[in-house]
Amino acid sequence: MQWSIKFYVGAYALMLAVIFILPFYSSENYSILEHTTSELGGQGMPHAWVMNVVFVLLGASSILGSWAYLKSYWIPKLLILVFGLALTGTAFYSHAPTDPAMPFSAWEDQAHSHLAKVTGFAFTCFAMTMAFILKQRQQALLAALVAVWDTVLSATMFEFPMVTGLFQRLIFMVSFGWLGYILLSETALKDYRETSGN
Repeated sequence: MQWSIKFYVGAYALMLAVIFILPFYSSENYSILEHTTSELGGQGMPHAWVMNVVFVLLGASSILGSWAYLKSYWIPKLLILVFGLALTGTAFYSHAPTDPAMPFSAWEDQAHSHLAKVTGFAFTCFAMTMAFILKQRQQALLAALVAVWDTVLSATMFEFPMVTGLFQRLIFMVSFGWLGYILLSETALKDYRETSGN
């Protein structure tokens, strides 16, 4: 196994631990069901740096692991690069805290929101692109389903504020888990000439 994939697997495992354990050491009004991982790493939140380190590790490992795997496929490479950089950026521009009475930077909160939207859009496009270059039909279908999953849950999670945090965690678990799966299994890609028309 390449070191970049080991790096990714470690970052994913750390993410799973942090998103479910850190809430117990965060603000008293933080809820796993209601609040997102962005809020877990929000401005003024207890131990926010832990979640933000995870964002950085996930962003960096996604880029490194995927670039080694994708070889000559530059469109998904660029999409995962945008995704990884935007995700890393969310660690440096943090969400507003869960307590509205706490002081925070509205500008920083807005920057985080924009970066989070880029993150979601780039990953969804990446998954859909992978549906066209994965060699096995079942794997291509799975990639398309991940793109649909991300789109549907992202579009609806804020319609159900009581479970917004749960929805986002499901997005993270499935999306990063799927990426880890194709990296670990070295899922076969189509020959570049098959997709370029040469």
